[in-house]
Amino acid sequence: MKSWTCRCGTRNVQEECETCGAGKPHRKAGAIAPPPRRCAYDGTQLDAHGWCLAGNGYPDYMRCSFACSHCRERLQWSGACYHCTPIVHAYPGTRYDTHDDDGRPIGDGQHWVKTAEAGGPTINDAEAHAAIAKIQVLLVQSSLSQRLAL
Repeated sequence: MKSWTCRCGTRNVQEECETCGAGKPHRKAGAIAPPPRRCAYDGTQLDAHGWCLAGNGYPDYMRCSFACSHCRERLQWSGACYHCTPIVHAYPGTRYDTHDDDGRPIGDGQHWVKTAEAGGPTINDAEAHAAIAKIQVLLVQSSLSQRLAL
C-alpha cells in the first residue's frame, strides 16, 4: 500500500492515521468525506488538530503532534524534545498535563491540558557538555573546600 502524509504531519501506510485517527484523504470526485472524529471519552467532535472542546484539551490516547522549533522532530506532551539534545532534555514546547504534581487530575484527567507556555530555546550538545563541565568543576571545588575546613 502506498504511504501518505496526514494533515497532522504523520507519515502513514494504513487507511487511518496512527497519531490522530484521521482517514486517508481520497481524491476521487464525489467521494464521501470520512465521519468526523469524536473523543472516545465524551463523544465530542474533535477539531482538525484533535482538540476536544468538552475536555478542554487533547484526549490522552493521542500522541503529541507538535514539532520542535529547532529540529522539527515530534515533541513530548511535557514539551520536551528528546531528539535534538540527547544529553540534556530541552523543553522548547508548550507543556500539557493530565494530572498535577500531586497526582490530582486536571479537569477530567483524560485530556492533555495546557499547563505552561514553551520553555525556551534548546541547547546543542557542545553547550550541554560545557555546562556539565562547569558543574563538575564547582562540585570538585566545593568538595575540596569542605575537606580543607575539616
